[in-house]
Parts: sequence; structure tokens; C-alpha cells
Amino acid sequence: SFNMILTGNPGTGKTTIARLLAKIYYQLGVLPRAEVIEADRSQLVGAYVGQTEENVRKMVEKALGGVLFIDEAYSLKREGQSGNDYGQTAIDTLVSLMTGSEYGDQFAVILAGYPEEMRQFLDSNPGLRSRFPQSNLIHLPDYTDGELLQIGEKAAADNDFALSEGAKTELLGRIEQERVDDTFGNGRTVRNIVQEAIFNKGSQQEGELDFFSFSLLEKEDFISEEKQPSE
Repeated sequence: SFNMILTGNPGTGKTTIARLLAKIYYQLGVLPRAEVIEADRSQLVGAYVGQTEENVRKMVEKALGGVLFIDEAYSLKREGQSGNDYGQTAIDTLVSLMTGSEYGDQFAVILAGYPEEMRQFLDSNPGLRSRFPQSNLIHLPDYTDGELLQIGEKAAADNDFALSEGAKTELLGRIEQERVDDTFGNGRTVRNIVQEAIFNKGSQQEGELDFFSFSLLEKEDFISEEKQPSE
């Protein structure tokens, strides 16, 4: 089975890995296209009878020959969902299309989401678990501080900037502030912080431009507005 489940907190690389898997499947000749079609609950679950089945079918048809990637897939199955919540219909329709003669084995499905929520989600349809064997579940742990610092340095280098030692220390401090619960965005958060620092650097530039000093991000560029000293 080339259907996969990726679990992990936000920013741990689930979407990136889904895109890499699509390329791998294509290179191996498993699938004729390397394209990834991304979908979420809002694009799959309809508001009235019949709309959900139509939405899911359209997404599957777009993904034929490639990969259908559903992020936060557990949101399709909500606790205590009422009769007019068609999340379960979306799941059942997807499984039907994955296993049916019309489209079966003509596309891969990669589901992603929080670990515990995804475990509960797999129990929502017996056919679902059989299409996603335990061996095809990849858990992506949160990045360590050292790894996040590397991601930050690369994000800066991609924009032709470098980090001073003071900037690295301040960045690690900002990471610690942000890492309060499972909603912490990992690599995504760090890239956003670096982009913010680059913006701060540019907005404060006055007079003649010294390219060497301008391209070096300093500690002051990473101090958030909340920590800025009041005048």
C-alpha cells in the first residue's frame, strides 16, 4: 500500500514529506504523476445531502495518477456529530473510491494530523484502517532547539542574511516563548520569526546602506514588540 499517515504537531514537515513522497512514487514508477492535490474538511464536506459525495469524487478525480493529501483529516470525524454533519459521509465515500473498481489503486492518499486525533480517526471506518497499515504511519516529532536554530539560519541564508551570535541567542529565547503547547508551529514559527526580523532590519535602515552590516541580523532585530523598552 502506498497510502500513508503522517502524524505530528504543526510545522514538523507533514506537507513537505507528502510532496517528497509524491516525487518518490513518480520516480519509482508507482504513480504516473508527481502532483499533490491538497484538501481539507472545508473542501470535502458539503452542506446538504449529496454534496459531500460530489466534493470527494471531484477531489479524487483531480488526484488521479498522483497523491491526494488531506491535512487535519481527523476534523472530518467530529465527536458527537449531528445528522447534518456529513464528515462521516466524506470518509465513507473516500474509502469507497479508494477500494472501488473505478478509481481503486489509481491514486495515493496521504492523511495528516495530530497523533492522538489521527488514531481515533482511523477507528471511524473499518475500511480506513485496512487501507492504512500501521507500517505506513510516520510520526514526525517536534524539532529540537538546535534543529530549529538550523532552520532559522537556513531561512536567513535563503534571503542572503546571516545571524550574529546574539541573534541566535535571542532567536532561541523567542522559540522558548512560543513553545507553550501543541499548537507551536515548529519550523513554520521559526521561519516567521526570521522573516519578521528581516522586515524589522529593513524598516529601521536609515542613511547610506552598509551591505555587510545590513545583511547581518543582530539580537535587536529579534526582540519582539512586547519586549521593546518603552521610551
